[in-house]
Amino acid sequence: DDVVDESKMRRGMASLNAIYDNKMAVLAGDYFLSTALIKSVLTGNIDIISNISDLGRDLAEGELNQLSLVKELILVEKEYFEVIKKKTASLMSVCMRVGAISVNATEEAIAMFSKLGELLGLCFQLRDDIFDYFTDSIGKPTGNDIREGKVTLPLLYALREAPEEERKDLLSIILSYNYTDENIQKLIGYAKDHGGIDYAYHKIEELKAESEKIIATIADIEVREALNVALDYIVERAY
Repeated sequence: DDVVDESKMRRGMASLNAIYDNKMAVLAGDYFLSTALIKSVLTGNIDIISNISDLGRDLAEGELNQLSLVKELILVEKEYFEVIKKKTASLMSVCMRVGAISVNATEEAIAMFSKLGELLGLCFQLRDDIFDYFTDSIGKPTGNDIREGKVTLPLLYALREAPEEERKDLLSIILSYNYTDENIQKLIGYAKDHGGIDYAYHKIEELKAESEKIIATIADIEVREALNVALDYIVERAY
């Protein structure tokens, strides 16, 4: 992800590709992926092997879809959520699904935890996208998504609600890839001033409420508490 995003900072620390280079980062990623597949084979459970294998494809497909949306500039909220389901939410969904499978949970429980993981992943990505609009110490460069031509939910909403003339002006910046520092700040400012950030937070709260409903159905008190702590962290994290 750091190589694809060309990120030099992540969670307040230098990324592997910044410390070494892209070659080292890609090879390290290949090593971890291969090791994960080996571990899945050792379980002897074909469902776990299948889920881990499918996950690698879904993550790559999500990133490829996002790159295609940059080129096509599709400003549709549904398309945005389809992308982040694959590029982020699929990871948490499969992690929770595999956990449930590994303890021989019922099909109903497996489906429930898979859905919960997806919701947590969506919350995580929305929070991550909001970070791109602020200059506080967030652990990664501000405006990086916009600089790459990625129209995430705050800007997507602001563009959708903008008067036609203002929308044309903003779209001309995006379509021409004229991402000067001044223009990036203009897009960030517009998203903030026209409800984009508030709308993204509103979506997070909707997803959080849906997650809490699922968590409330879990009988084990310790599991419920642990999942609520994880949910609160994802929603409120500083970076």
